[in-house]
Amino acid sequence: MEATEGDSVEVLAKSDGPARKLVADGGVAEGFRIGIARAADSEAIDSFDQIDDAVRKIEELDGPANRRAKLLVSETDGAGVKLVDELDSTDLRTLFESVDSRETLARLSRQFEEGTVESRHLDEITNLLDSGDMDGADLGRFSRIIASEGNGPDIEGDLTTDDILTVAERGELSDTLLVVSDGEGRIRWLEFNEGEPVGFDKILSKHESEIYRQYSSINSQEDIKQLIKEAIKNSDSDDVIVKLNPDGGKRYYLNVEEGSYPLRVATSENGFILSAHPDRDAKGMFD
Repeated sequence: MEATEGDSVEVLAKSDGPARKLVADGGVAEGFRIGIARAADSEAIDSFDQIDDAVRKIEELDGPANRRAKLLVSETDGAGVKLVDELDSTDLRTLFESVDSRETLARLSRQFEEGTVESRHLDEITNLLDSGDMDGADLGRFSRIIASEGNGPDIEGDLTTDDILTVAERGELSDTLLVVSDGEGRIRWLEFNEGEPVGFDKILSKHESEIYRQYSSINSQEDIKQLIKEAIKNSDSDDVIVKLNPDGGKRYYLNVEEGSYPLRVATSENGFILSAHPDRDAKGMFD
């Protein structure tokens, strides 16, 4: 949508700061000027001070960070301006220097406008980015999970933004295949973890054929993943028994099929799903 003449006039009339200068300056990138002008008519913005502050902060950025911030505003209008205005200069620089995906930045700004992501979440995100515990790929996965609203088969609908950030802090969100809470609300997640001794890659390389042989209803890797999810999600049901893992964390035993060995899913103390396999030693546990 193009900015109307009225949008630009409103900025010129109500701003006496950087936004007024920007809209009047024909030498500034047109997309950025249009985004600022449209922001003036956006419900995301409460005052022209927000627009002035956002323009000032963006102009203080340099290099790729400056370009990314301007593109965000040009593509999201008021939502992008609101995000920029919310962050202080240090956090703003951290965000735009760490994340180069236009899609991720746009999605995050809209989620902040909608209230799915709050100010405290932005603080945690920028802290994680600054410490190296999160990168652009992790933030992309985070924003996609939030956008799914739990509708995907691998994300539970009752998980909160805080829950997903917990995974981002403790693990590799970009490598995460499954996030689920157990019957007591504890967050568990499964990473592919290629080549490592724990995680979905190891489960498949060591136990995939065994799982297919043991359970006639399981026929694919997706089935295995959903079986792991079932063991954790239904941990308060009669079909699951939860025990302490000797090395810390929990073991979830799922009664998959009558006459078969229970599936044992082990998690670490921090919630990482370590392993899953039919447990011969647990035969008769549900008799």
